[in-house]
Amino acid sequence: RTLSAAPATGRVARAAVKAHLSKETKQNREKKPKTQMGLSTWIDVLDDVLLQRWHTRHLPAAPRDVCGPDVKGKTFIVTGPTSGIGTTTAETLARMGARVILACRTVKRGEALVEQWNTDAPAAALDCVVMHLDLDSLDSVRLFAAAFNALGEPLHCL
Repeated sequence: RTLSAAPATGRVARAAVKAHLSKETKQNREKKPKTQMGLSTWIDVLDDVLLQRWHTRHLPAAPRDVCGPDVKGKTFIVTGPTSGIGTTTAETLARMGARVILACRTVKRGEALVEQWNTDAPAAALDCVVMHLDLDSLDSVRLFAAAFNALGEPLHCL
C-alpha cells in the first residue's frame, strides 16, 4: 500500500508546486509596470542620433590634434595595435615621431603592420618595435615587462 501511495503523493506534490509557480508568475506579471516610450524618450533618441556630430563639434577631428606636438622622441606602449583604435593610435604616434612599442598577441601581424606603414611613407622610417604580449596570460605580461625593462628605455605612456 505504501508503494502505491508514493506515486500519487508525488503527482499531488508536483501539481501543487506547478499551481504555486503559476500563481507566482501571474502575480509577478501583474506587479511589473509596463514600460512605454513616451514622447520625451523619442526626442532624446532623435537628439542623440541626428545631432551627434553637432554635440561633439568641440572635440578634435584628426588624430594628430589629440596628441599634440610633444610626443616626438617619447616612448609609448600600445596594446592591441593590430586592430581597431589601437592601429590608429600606434600609427599616428609613430608618424608623429614617437617610439612605439607594439604589444601584440600575434607578432607576425604586428610586423606586417609596421612594414605596411613603412611602405606607405618610405621617406620617414618609423621607430616601431613589435613585442609579444598576451594580456590573458600573467606569465606573458611578466615576460613582456622583463623584456621591456631589458631595453633600458623610459616609458612615457602606456
